[in-house]
Amino acid sequence: MDNEYNELIEKFLSKWGPLDQRLTGFQEKFKTWIDQMPDELNKIVLDLLEDFCYFSHESTNAKLVELHNHISSAGVAEKDGAIYCVIPSEKKIMNSSYDYCSDYRVINRLHSNRFVPNVSELDEEDFQNISDIIFIDDCCGSGTTFINFIETIKEKIRDKDIYYVVIHAMDEAVRKVNTYSQNENLKIVMICSHTQVKAFDIERFSGTEARATFEKGSQELGIPKSDILGFKKSEGLIAFHNNTPNNTLGIFRCNHEQFVSIFPRAESDEPTWLKLKSERKRRDRMKYQAAKKEKENG
Repeated sequence: MDNEYNELIEKFLSKWGPLDQRLTGFQEKFKTWIDQMPDELNKIVLDLLEDFCYFSHESTNAKLVELHNHISSAGVAEKDGAIYCVIPSEKKIMNSSYDYCSDYRVINRLHSNRFVPNVSELDEEDFQNISDIIFIDDCCGSGTTFINFIETIKEKIRDKDIYYVVIHAMDEAVRKVNTYSQNENLKIVMICSHTQVKAFDIERFSGTEARATFEKGSQELGIPKSDILGFKKSEGLIAFHNNTPNNTLGIFRCNHEQFVSIFPRAESDEPTWLKLKSERKRRDRMKYQAAKKEKENG
């Protein structure tokens, strides 16, 4: 069995390389990870790994150059009225998009004065001189985060050309963003380096009980129900050199006392000020929902 495992490890490392810190972790934890699963789940997970995408820092940088070349060929990149930005965190703290946007700027030799930390903070006079807004992102798993942010600024950008430039996107997310763009009469173009269908929509799983077996097996291993199929049940199979998106199937990224994953998602304890902020927002939501329900009931 050890020889079989070693062959599998080598196969995936040769596909995802070069070896970095995260792939070293995969190499070290693979046997422990796979041995935690019953045979039926083990077989499904090994099958899923065949379609798993891992992006090293080297490969993400190559994708960022490729994406910028696409923007340049469309005649957008160097326009005087074009700005580059990210989808800011709802918590008003830095997220991974800032890392990728910074890499995008440095690798493609763009001046920092073309980059805006938070486009929603620009005033109306600023927008009068902006023609194109280019959002840089690592992953679009469900489209929800992007759409929710655009909703907050859509009246300011209705006449702008909007480009959502993404390294990896789920097919369903692309359809969702395109539908939103059409329904809202916005000019949004998604430019993706790599797209992927939901894990269990892959053709070889068609007509099987793989999804149900996977959900049951994941739950028995202690994977939180909301994480089993990923955020919004997006069923992603993706990890990056710096983290794993929450759209990825939980069995690949969720660690707990009785379970070790191969591409754990980096989670950190929130500082007190941020916990209190989250708690205030939670209470405000509860008050709003209670008031709404009372109004509906007369």
